[in-house]
Amino acid sequence: MISLANRLCSDISGVDFAVADYELGLDLGKFDCAVIYDALHHAEDPGSAIKTIYNSLNSGGMLITIEPGRGHAAASVHIMEKYGTTEKDMEYDLQREYMLAAGFKTIKKYPRLSVLHWLDVSSLQREKDQAIQFTGALYNLSKLGLSSVVVAIK
Repeated sequence: MISLANRLCSDISGVDFAVADYELGLDLGKFDCAVIYDALHHAEDPGSAIKTIYNSLNSGGMLITIEPGRGHAAASVHIMEKYGTTEKDMEYDLQREYMLAAGFKTIKKYPRLSVLHWLDVSSLQREKDQAIQFTGALYNLSKLGLSSVVVAIK
């Protein structure tokens, strides 16, 4: 993915992509933004990963996480057994706890709209179906701790 990102973004100045172990520390200098997309729940020590990123951010820097939320580990037992991967639940409250411990002061949660299924809304009934689905997704996000986007600012 790093190779692909470098190739696709080669004409953008000031953007660098690198492979690093986010739990062991980064020696990439300071940066303004870090994104962890569906990967924090694989960390052996998510708190260390978030602290490493915090330490690497400039003042006012931003960490954005997109994680599957509560229930992911239970749904991934067969993957852990088959491949030996680390799978954890990574709901907002847990991420927030790690982020506060690392030193982040501003932490916000946003709905992950990719959890919505695409529906043809060309009829009134289909629009109503979409509205019901959206309401259910918001309930799942806010009450059940399912997938979300979290933004933390240093």
